[in-house]
Amino acid sequence: MRNALRNAQAYRQIDEYEQRAAFRQIENGFAMGLLIHLPVEWTNVFRRADELSEMYSTRHGQRAIDLLHVATALEARANTFLSFDIRQRKLAKAAGLKVMP
Repeated sequence: MRNALRNAQAYRQIDEYEQRAAFRQIENGFAMGLLIHLPVEWTNVFRRADELSEMYSTRHGQRAIDLLHVATALEARANTFLSFDIRQRKLAKAAGLKVMP
């Protein structure tokens, strides 16, 4: 999440103030238990990424990192996917995740 926010600032999607505010929200989320660090089984993540690739890559083209991010979210049983990346957002939505912001 933090790297996505840094990239969003680099591409002028958000400014430095918004980035700092988002970092504070992330820290508050962890402190309140709304966000957690969750271990995942990497073999399952890679299998899920391959399934996503089979379903979506031939039509839209997918970067490996996007496949891994979405697969990780799915394996972690996430409901919501946070991303500023247009291709990643499309993949997450196609995979059934609620995409924000």
